[in-house]
Amino acid sequence: MVSPVEVRKEGKLGRVYSLAYKLDENNYKYYKDGAYELGPNPIIDIVAQAQKHVDQAISLTLFMNDKATTRDLNKAYIRAFKAKCSSIYYVRIRQEVLEDSEHIDW
Repeated sequence: MVSPVEVRKEGKLGRVYSLAYKLDENNYKYYKDGAYELGPNPIIDIVAQAQKHVDQAISLTLFMNDKATTRDLNKAYIRAFKAKCSSIYYVRIRQEVLEDSEHIDW
């Protein structure tokens, strides 16, 4: 999950809300706003540790916020390379949602 509550568009259903595993009102305050809030470094570190025990490449997805620069992205690539991550598969950048996209016509 990228965030505690993900909004997904599902065909004719429109929006579907998916909750993170075991998320409830008692532990919601402990969840960060997902991978975008964490930034790339903890994800790189976790994948690098797991990569030591896997024969094939793990597809690493980097999550960057909309204020990330090309320098930030380059730093993440270098960190992943030095940590011996085999593959960066996707780079996802969170962008502010446009007001019009929040409106649903039923």
